[in-house]
Amino acid sequence: SAPFLVTNFKEKFIQQSTPSASALNTMTVRMALNVPLPALSNITISSLEGAVSDEQIELRLVETVGHVFPTDLDGNSGPCIIDANLTSVTTNATANQTSCTAAPDMFSRFATWNASANSSVVFQVMTALQPFAVYVVQFEVTNPALGQESPPVQISSDGFVALPHAMDKGAENEAPLLVADFMVRHMAQTSPSNGLDNTLIVQL
Repeated sequence: SAPFLVTNFKEKFIQQSTPSASALNTMTVRMALNVPLPALSNITISSLEGAVSDEQIELRLVETVGHVFPTDLDGNSGPCIIDANLTSVTTNATANQTSCTAAPDMFSRFATWNASANSSVVFQVMTALQPFAVYVVQFEVTNPALGQESPPVQISSDGFVALPHAMDKGAENEAPLLVADFMVRHMAQTSPSNGLDNTLIVQL
């Protein structure tokens, strides 16, 4: 292995399906590492503040959207593209190129929700992940009842340890766990007198 090569997430993106309070919210995570991640490693999405979930969350491998990085660690073109049908396509048939594979059981079927450990979702890698391949998974949580700004969501792994990294977020309403609320909510009246017309003024 290359000297001083440190495990790092090259792609670490998360977005949500809805900002509505108390709504079921689908989180979509795009991730890629710069090294192979061994089977039985864990990936953790943390700081999902305000989210509510059962202890076990169904995890869906949606697809991988292909190799978004121009070269691998040896300077070769990207090792593979894995399409939505979970089949592998080699993009560079050089002598030292190895194809990578994907299967529906690449990740554990269920992730573990831990509200006490920094509001985190933990899921296990069942088949070693290829370096620089982008994997897309989804899981659902319930939004909090009160409005809030999007928290600083992080991603990390063990196996080959990647310390928590701040994730890139979807824009505007797709920012994870951004929950709609009124920024200004004020009501006033023009008169407290009995029997008089009274105009109510609402600011939102």
